[in-house]
Amino acid sequence: MAAFYHLLTPFEISIQDEPTLVSKFGEMYGNDFKFKGSKRVERFSPPLKSGGRLDFSFDQKTYALDENIIRMEFLDFCKVFFEEWESLYSARFKGIFPACMPSKFELDSIVVEVKRLLDTYPLTSDELEEGLEELDKNYYFSIERLAPQYVYQGYPLKTDYNTHLFALDFLHSYEKMGVYPEEYAAMFMLLDTVKEKYSNQFTIAKNLFLAGY
Repeated sequence: MAAFYHLLTPFEISIQDEPTLVSKFGEMYGNDFKFKGSKRVERFSPPLKSGGRLDFSFDQKTYALDENIIRMEFLDFCKVFFEEWESLYSARFKGIFPACMPSKFELDSIVVEVKRLLDTYPLTSDELEEGLEELDKNYYFSIERLAPQYVYQGYPLKTDYNTHLFALDFLHSYEKMGVYPEEYAAMFMLLDTVKEKYSNQFTIAKNLFLAGY
């Protein structure tokens, strides 16, 4: 399984306009995400022998977090997030599985560079994705485009209806899923700690999730 675990927070979510899913989305994200727009997604089967096609088209709603929330919270959130990660790894998991642990100077430098990119480009832009990919010594950060069919574990909206999302990735596992079960346990513990301690302080922490893909 060529997949890794990731700790991310979503900032734009698109869902099929289906009442049960819209209600579920509202329960999970309604306090933070605002309606951005809707469109008709047209999907058809290849031509059938009869000459017709099956119609799988649907109406889609898109909701987004205010981009300024990510920008305003980013530096302070990264500080506590990586402090918690370093503390947890050093105390419980050092020597059990390998992890990428840059020095404080290296991490602070890359966080500042990521913040500069976040301030420069829209969060859903190709320019931001490319800028993050090109950053020297970017150990963790990326923009992820996820749909449930590509996520083995942890996609936040469990449904048979169509959804996809954009998310900011803060940390990914050193090894692929299944290599070190302890690495998954550590990332799950980190998620639990960060959500419990910082959800009232950071929207990023409130919506953070752990996924394998």
